Amino acid sequence: MLYLLTLFLGLFLLIKGANMTIDGASKLAKRLGVSELFIGLSIVSVGTSLPELVVSVRAAILNSGVSMSNIIGSNIANLALALGLAATVHPIHLENGSFKYELPFCTLLSIVFGTMVLWHTPPMLVWWEGYILLLFLVAFLWYLYRMGTKKTVHLETENEHKVWKLVMITALGLAGVTIGGDMAVKSAVKFAKAAGITETLIGVSAIAIGTSLPEIVTTVTAMLKKRSSLAFGNIIGSNVINIALIIGLSATIRPIGLDVEKPVVDVLYMISLPVFLLLTVGERKTISKGMGALLLASYAFYMTYVFFRG
Repeated sequence: MLYLLTLFLGLFLLIKGANMTIDGASKLAKRLGVSELFIGLSIVSVGTSLPELVVSVRAAILNSGVSMSNIIGSNIANLALALGLAATVHPIHLENGSFKYELPFCTLLSIVFGTMVLWHTPPMLVWWEGYILLLFLVAFLWYLYRMGTKKTVHLETENEHKVWKLVMITALGLAGVTIGGDMAVKSAVKFAKAAGITETLIGVSAIAIGTSLPEIVTTVTAMLKKRSSLAFGNIIGSNVINIALIIGLSATIRPIGLDVEKPVVDVLYMISLPVFLLLTVGERKTISKGMGALLLASYAFYMTYVFFRG
């Protein structure tokens, strides 16, 4: 029963890492004089997406293929599952910038990405489309730069040490989330096989939750601490990085395709999620508990479809 011990150890690292990440990130934002949304969009989202970046680029270099369906599945799980769970814990209040800039940007990027994928037969992305996605990344980084330099903070030597300490705490937390998530998923798969659960169900669950487990736990933890900006910034930032950086960079190395024969439903569902949020958040700029429940219900229907599709 070694995998059970590994499972519990992985869950411990995951939860502990998420707490360290959120605590360190929120204090870091305060110390630097920037918004928690900026930290969520940049440091936290990059940290939770880093493993996917390394694996995808390595696969493209080795010509072993990049599973673009995993990125699509990850973005779906981020918005429907992670954000849905977080909203049911506590309503997510968006800053003005999130409603005016980040959410529309994520929506536009998803539409452009989905259109380019479905334009080809079979669905794929080629090098020049990768560069288009990288241009979106440049625009996103420029936006983050402008956001981060709106308020300049002069740091004394003592404060610099405190900032680096908070950076290390946040980095260790992200490492705990990543390593713990990987351990938990692999151990859970072994346990499921030992319990006689079907390979199809294991595969669907492992891919769906495994690719987004760091984002899910980090986002829910942020909402338990009522850090709406960190939670929302993490999800939107992760989705932008998944498409613009991971898929964009991979496509410039080699053409990448989908391992799903008929991905229309998956791609349209991925596009519909940010569109739904953009249209329903409204003047209150809040993702309510009801909206969170609706996101979770839509994800349950989608996963049922994926299961029966095989």
